[in-house]
Amino acid sequence: MVQTIKVQEGDQVRGGQPILQIQDNLDSYTTSLESAKHNQESIQELYEKTKTHFQQQLQKADALVTDLQHQLLEIEQDLHTILNQPLTISTSAQTCSTDENNKCSEPQSSEILRTNSLEFLSTTEQQLEQAKLDLQILKTNSSNQLEELEQSLQTARYQYEKAYNDNNKLVPRASIAGTIKEIFVTEGEQVRPSDPLCSILKTSPTTHIEVGLTLEEFLSTTDITEIVMMAKNIHGERKPTTGTISFRSPVANEEGIYMLSIEGSEKLDETFSRVQIIFPIHSEFFFLPKELIEIKNLTEGYLYIFHAGELEKIKVPLGIHRNGYIEILEHFTESLQIVTNRRQ
Repeated sequence: MVQTIKVQEGDQVRGGQPILQIQDNLDSYTTSLESAKHNQESIQELYEKTKTHFQQQLQKADALVTDLQHQLLEIEQDLHTILNQPLTISTSAQTCSTDENNKCSEPQSSEILRTNSLEFLSTTEQQLEQAKLDLQILKTNSSNQLEELEQSLQTARYQYEKAYNDNNKLVPRASIAGTIKEIFVTEGEQVRPSDPLCSILKTSPTTHIEVGLTLEEFLSTTDITEIVMMAKNIHGERKPTTGTISFRSPVANEEGIYMLSIEGSEKLDETFSRVQIIFPIHSEFFFLPKELIEIKNLTEGYLYIFHAGELEKIKVPLGIHRNGYIEILEHFTESLQIVTNRRQ
């Protein structure tokens, strides 16, 4: 039974927006959904903790193997040195050294050093082999446990998705963005799963346009966001339209072209294959041939003028660069006598 209708005819809706509420033991579905969500979150938390624990244990075990390998290398180097020394036998006539308790201790002979080093070498090798075995067992155990938890997590996700879908069956949603054209049911009406509930008119998408511009054309768009275009289709028909600049390429491509992305204000069908951009003109300013301007950068330059019988150099802001002309973004209160050939 339809419990609540959440929209009206003529409403704009987005894709996935709830349209109405079906009454059918909603509490049971909600409880199942919450339980499935809690179960998934618990297993996810256990998985992350177990994974972190094993990572720490593996790091310690790997560090132990590395340390024992270094110890073994040092023992082998020391043993090599001892084995290359001539044998000496300790006697009572040798000089006696004292230990920290001032007790006389016999100096060790080369034979004793060899024996002790070989025993230490054997012990370290056994420790290294055991450490490698422990590391391999830890890797296997961690892999198995994490795999089991991953399977449990996948099951929990499936149960949550099923509960979510079951719950959503009681809350039909808009499949597309658009306008509610007609609602076919009323509150309190009994409905079946196959019954149509409403019709939606799909919102027409805008036209995305990619345009390649020269540097001069590109510069003329730097201070605007809205742009006027003249679209032309394959039949020669022309249609004025507008758009919003969504992206300006910061650098030119290999051909020196700057890319401009425009989102059109309306949908143009596939027959419109060409778009002419109508660049803005500042009527309060004027253009000069670029040969008359000493260009400092793209936005600044200098003019040479005669003023009171003297040659002066004045700084002016620059605007649009187009077809060999540059816009001068400066208001002058009096007429200018611009020098056209400074070499004279």
